[in-house]
Amino acid sequence: EGEVKLDSKDFKIMEDAFKSDPKDYYAKKYFGTVYDKLSKQDKNRVKDIVFQENGKATMSATTKQARYEAKSYVKDLVGLRLILPTGNRTEMAKVEKYLENAIMTGSIKMTRMSNYHANHILPYIKQDKARFWKELTGMELIENNEVRKRNGYTTTQINIEHPIPNKSKSIFAELQIRTKALNDIGNKEHLIYDIIEKKNISKDIPQLKEYYDSIGIEKAVNEVFNNEAKEQRYTDYERAYYSFIRNKETNDKHVSLKKPLLAEYELGEYEHLLSFDALGLIDKKAQEIRATFGKKQTEQK
Repeated sequence: EGEVKLDSKDFKIMEDAFKSDPKDYYAKKYFGTVYDKLSKQDKNRVKDIVFQENGKATMSATTKQARYEAKSYVKDLVGLRLILPTGNRTEMAKVEKYLENAIMTGSIKMTRMSNYHANHILPYIKQDKARFWKELTGMELIENNEVRKRNGYTTTQINIEHPIPNKSKSIFAELQIRTKALNDIGNKEHLIYDIIEKKNISKDIPQLKEYYDSIGIEKAVNEVFNNEAKEQRYTDYERAYYSFIRNKETNDKHVSLKKPLLAEYELGEYEHLLSFDALGLIDKKAQEIRATFGKKQTEQK
């Protein structure tokens, strides 16, 4: 498909953009901290930087070799998700055993692990086990504040290097571990972040747009997330909810938590739209609309 015409600057941009999460990379470069800790204004600045820099790399990377160079740095080119029924200690002991056996036999090569969890909440992979694997494999282990998500997001992400058969090259895959309950929460709140990112949530289905407009979901999200005080209170609600679910999974007797309500965070007016129960009902209705009218839209085209 033609010759590779990339100079050193082009490759530097590409490497910097793909060797780690682009938003975290530029957040650290220009603001000295990870993306999640930035103000809303600075987050928007970082997004603009990522778009511009990745755009430069993409414009130059027009050949097979250049595209391979980019793929080599993407850590989740292949994505796998292990969803556990409960995530209790017995289940996690089995997962740790299987992964450790794969490490010892050379079936997988771990390059990086991030054990995302909130303070005082058990991660999926025990920290002492993760540190043992780090010593065993030399992988990068992300710990402490780097894995403390403001909203309490809980998961384990493991990057695996996968050699391409018959070639002296590799690509990276990402294995993500979470439970069914926390996976459901992630799916429910995804609508909020799609709205924040100004994505086309109606997928060009008029009936779905009509539904979202009728309930006012976009208006509610914008009211909360364009107000720093409300956004912080909603983040506190998310963190409490993640903690509530994870403590139920681990049967932690030392932490007494009840299911949080938005009213407890001075956001009671949004209970019918932005609570996790409400988001679940909205997602269910949206799926029904997509199943009914999305198919018709495809057939008409």
